[in-house]
Amino acid sequence: MKSSISFFFLLIALNTSFAQTTNVKAGLWSDIDVWANKTIPTDTTNVILNYDITIDIDAVCHSLKTNGHNVTVNTGIKLVISGLDETVTDRNGNVYNTVRICDQVWSAKNLHVSRYRNGNIIPQVTDSLIWVTLKTGAWCWYKNDSATYSGYGKLYNWYAVNDPRGLAPAGYHVPRKDEWDQLATCLGGKAIAGGVLKETGTTHWLTPNTNATNTSKFTALPGGTRTYYGGAKFESAGIKGTWWSSTKYYDIYPGANYDTAFVVSLYYSSGQLYPDYWPCKYGMSVRFIKDKVLPTLSTIKPHYITSESAICGGTVFDSGTSPIIERGVCWSKSAVPVITDNKIIATASSPFEVTINGLDTSTTYYARAYAINTNGISYGNALEFKTLGYQQPDSTFTDPRDGQVYTFRHIGTQVWMTMNMNYVSINSWCNNDEAGNCSTYGRLYTFTAANSYAAPPGWHVPSATEWTTLLNYLGGREIAGNALRATTLWAPPTVDDGFATNISGFSALPGGYRNTAGQYNTPGNTGEWWTSTNFGGISAADASLYYNNSYVYGINSGSDLNNAYSVRCVRNN
Repeated sequence: MKSSISFFFLLIALNTSFAQTTNVKAGLWSDIDVWANKTIPTDTTNVILNYDITIDIDAVCHSLKTNGHNVTVNTGIKLVISGLDETVTDRNGNVYNTVRICDQVWSAKNLHVSRYRNGNIIPQVTDSLIWVTLKTGAWCWYKNDSATYSGYGKLYNWYAVNDPRGLAPAGYHVPRKDEWDQLATCLGGKAIAGGVLKETGTTHWLTPNTNATNTSKFTALPGGTRTYYGGAKFESAGIKGTWWSSTKYYDIYPGANYDTAFVVSLYYSSGQLYPDYWPCKYGMSVRFIKDKVLPTLSTIKPHYITSESAICGGTVFDSGTSPIIERGVCWSKSAVPVITDNKIIATASSPFEVTINGLDTSTTYYARAYAINTNGISYGNALEFKTLGYQQPDSTFTDPRDGQVYTFRHIGTQVWMTMNMNYVSINSWCNNDEAGNCSTYGRLYTFTAANSYAAPPGWHVPSATEWTTLLNYLGGREIAGNALRATTLWAPPTVDDGFATNISGFSALPGGYRNTAGQYNTPGNTGEWWTSTNFGGISAADASLYYNNSYVYGINSGSDLNNAYSVRCVRNN
């Protein structure tokens, strides 16, 4: 290991022209949320450290400002920033700092709680004869002397560690063997990890406290142990610290002594970390580590399914205990797709959608959303969809009644016109009585005129059910407005806020409407379209879009028959 000071000057010598400064907090160098500007520094970035930093000797980050903090080097590890993280309170109200080391968050001092997480008391056992017979949780002070040794934390037998009522604070747990192993690996391996973990100096550790740097901020103390032999004597305070894991020895090596568990020890005379296993009756120190919780999410139903593509997405409800670093959709022809089958990474946060392209026609697929944080990957529910057969390209239709030409296209299993009707009939108007509005937006018809005159031969005004089929194909009425709405002519903020994608090609326009009093709603804000569904001759269903959201209104509710709305037609089967 090189000294922090010498490496700092080496960095300055490599690059004396600094780029933009960025602040940093504790965490992984590769974690974008560590950096205040959400940009991971390059080799020309000047980094201001709020915490000590431990980095690979082969790192390419050439320039660092320490603001009084340390730069140290461990070989064989990745770029890591370690420092104080959040605080946590145990069941007794004791407050602990925590420290983030690589992708783990540890308590920065030994546990000294006297109640389980549910509030039940953990017995304090001072009597040696009782201690050696215990098969249930208990704690003691070293030498039963709280005045001298309270700073080292309590000593617990393993039965307290394993008690289902919980020893660590909520959201944390006593680390498993593999989590201790991960910590050692992160800090450069067991041969040097002890020195990185130990408190410096000889206030608590005996001289010489070999290789102690505490660059991890873990601040390991030599709390000693309480044995179960020789009258449950106390040993080694100042000489060593030993910490329980929650892993029983027989869990790793079946058939071994049932009543032993894995531990790690640090010594005053070494910089190493020593894994071992000891009888569960021992009293030892305890650290706790933050639970690693995966994201929770659900899959958005696949929609806008064509012969070769589909749109799918997901909604993340909780990112877990670390930031999400990737989210997207995976798919395959098997019922349980995983990201190694096929995946598309989403750029939006939540909810998010992606377009899956290159699918086979008339084929059943399964898709599900996924999200990855530093703890691992989670999947949403897998949903089935089937691509369509070959679809005809967009085409045109000429109304034989007046020669006007309309475009149409296949959308799902239906064929829709992609223009509003502009056939002149009684009880139909141009918005604001301006002919130019008819040319752009089509005419506005009363319900009776719409269903009696608007549709040309071979076409009809769609029913509420047919509108619902369209909306479901596009993902449901909550989001279908985005896919229906044209990308022009709508009032702001339709396009800027993503409310107009027109991925369906429907090209819905904001033609406005005329109310029963003959007053017009000017084009730009609203589009209203009649259905053929009549509610008892009093009112009828319509479909409505507004400039500022993606919801499609109406369909199941009624409007006055004498209102005048736009008309779209769907082709007869």
